[in-house]
Amino acid sequence: MTAPGPPALVDCHFHVGLRGDRWPEWGGFSDAFLRERAFRVFRRYAGIGPDEVRDEILLARTRETIEGSGMDAVVCLALDPAHREDGTPYPTGPGGEVHMWVATDYVFHLRETIGPRVLVGASVHPYDPRFEPRLRDAAERG
Repeated sequence: MTAPGPPALVDCHFHVGLRGDRWPEWGGFSDAFLRERAFRVFRRYAGIGPDEVRDEILLARTRETIEGSGMDAVVCLALDPAHREDGTPYPTGPGGEVHMWVATDYVFHLRETIGPRVLVGASVHPYDPRFEPRLRDAAERG
């Protein structure tokens, strides 16, 4: 019998995001969010200049961070836009009421392009009228 290997190192809480300038279907930040102190701290920590908050740069930094992390796997977290109780979504986009959202499809894209080190942290808002089929879809996709 062989001894088990060392436990896998997994970062269970890794936020990802996009500005929404190139891939608006995969996520976005509101203008208000871009002005928040927390976002400015995140941006500086990630080495992203104020004029570099663009999807292509955010994707590149995400890849660099995951690949250089020393982790065996990273759970990348999606964040579905909020919906009202009647099922209608709150507005997203630069002037929207949703200040940050990240599509589960974007996290699946990260897994497809970066590889199996990306574990999908899917997100489906419970008031979305398509909650159950979207949740099933995410589970079936892994």
